[in-house]
Amino acid sequence: MTFYQLRALVRDNSTNYILVDVRTPAEYRAGHIPTAVLIPYDTIADNPPTTDKNALIILYCRSGSRAGVAYNTLSSRGYTNLVNFGAVSSWKDKLVTGGNP
Repeated sequence: MTFYQLRALVRDNSTNYILVDVRTPAEYRAGHIPTAVLIPYDTIADNPPTTDKNALIILYCRSGSRAGVAYNTLSSRGYTNLVNFGAVSSWKDKLVTGGNP
């Protein structure tokens, strides 16, 4: 998924995806992509973003590595529509700071 594809989803206020920041709460508060929910990669196995295993789930982190771990974790649990967006720096628009993760 490209930046432009993700930006279109975010701007359209689409409900057809779940954007998951898999970093730490401190990293999330420092700046996250609009609409993102926080589920740290090391807790996603016990706290998946949805029970719908066909939902579009887009994952990102600082570099893409933790998003890859989260991708593999969800995939091994039967989730089928996953995207590793990679690094938060791939988001070229303004990040949202603060927030209650």
